[in-house]
Amino acid sequence: MEPEEKHAARLIKKHKIVPPYNLEELVSLYAEIEFLPFPKDINADGISYGLKKLDKPKIYINSSRPKVRQNFTLAHELGHVIIPWHTGNIVSHTDIKVIGEESITESGNYDDVDYEYRLIENEANRFAAEILIPSLWLSDMISDLEVSRIDDFLEEIINKTRASKDATLIKLFNVLPAGYSCVQIDSDGTITNSFISKDTQVRKPIIGTEYYPEIYPIYKEKIDFSLGNRHYIFWTFDQFVSVPDETDIRTWREILKSILNDLDMQSKMASINAILPSAFQTNKDKTDSEIISIIYHRYSNHKDLNRFIDHPLFDQYVIKRFKELRAKQK
Repeated sequence: MEPEEKHAARLIKKHKIVPPYNLEELVSLYAEIEFLPFPKDINADGISYGLKKLDKPKIYINSSRPKVRQNFTLAHELGHVIIPWHTGNIVSHTDIKVIGEESITESGNYDDVDYEYRLIENEANRFAAEILIPSLWLSDMISDLEVSRIDDFLEEIINKTRASKDATLIKLFNVLPAGYSCVQIDSDGTITNSFISKDTQVRKPIIGTEYYPEIYPIYKEKIDFSLGNRHYIFWTFDQFVSVPDETDIRTWREILKSILNDLDMQSKMASINAILPSAFQTNKDKTDSEIISIIYHRYSNHKDLNRFIDHPLFDQYVIKRFKELRAKQK
């Protein structure tokens, strides 16, 4: 948890916050609030005035924005008030996200924004997400999550917190354990948003690329669902799998050669040979089941190897080569 999120968590504990709750009432304890339409030449979501100078700083919220966005902005401005190192006057743009050393808004346009400003805006965004959707509360909610009803679960979170769909999904995937991935797809089949939980051993789908059904050849569950007019695909993955039995007397080299000959994929030998030992070396302290699962997922990250993964001897190649590497480790 980042320092600004810890400040939000302390506030949650102090006021015994459990969604749904009255955010405006909470913010009014720390600042004076005014909702008003901003002039057209001020393209901002909110303004915090007199931070760390006035006993009760002033917060102005752009009432021309959608209600959900106003709600997030109010939580964002509370972040500026509470976070100790945010001082003075701040004009807020809550859709700023840091990508590398660049700044991008929801519209997809890059802005020439001061780096320090981007940092404090992102800190206020993280504070806002924690205040609106407290991590401990969300973790308790997740304990009752039925993946087949992920749409109902998300609708419940959104209704209780009044957070946006994007903010809810981002927070959810920050709290979920390893083994979850999700994409949002537009009507043209393009991935418009992508989420993956920490330590999940699959590649995160790239925003702006075309979605294809075999994006993950290996998965536990796959759910198609909608939130309003948005379409999502949600996957779960086994982090622990059954270690295959050895049923073939040949060496892994002989098995690999047989698979490549069957599939006419000899040109892929170098890349296939590199994946398994690399996955093993970086995870060799994990259990056999964990490593085998990671190996499977590493291969599934390569779209051009789908036929290789589907071959009946794939499991035999994996277990025999894995056991040879494990034996050398001892």
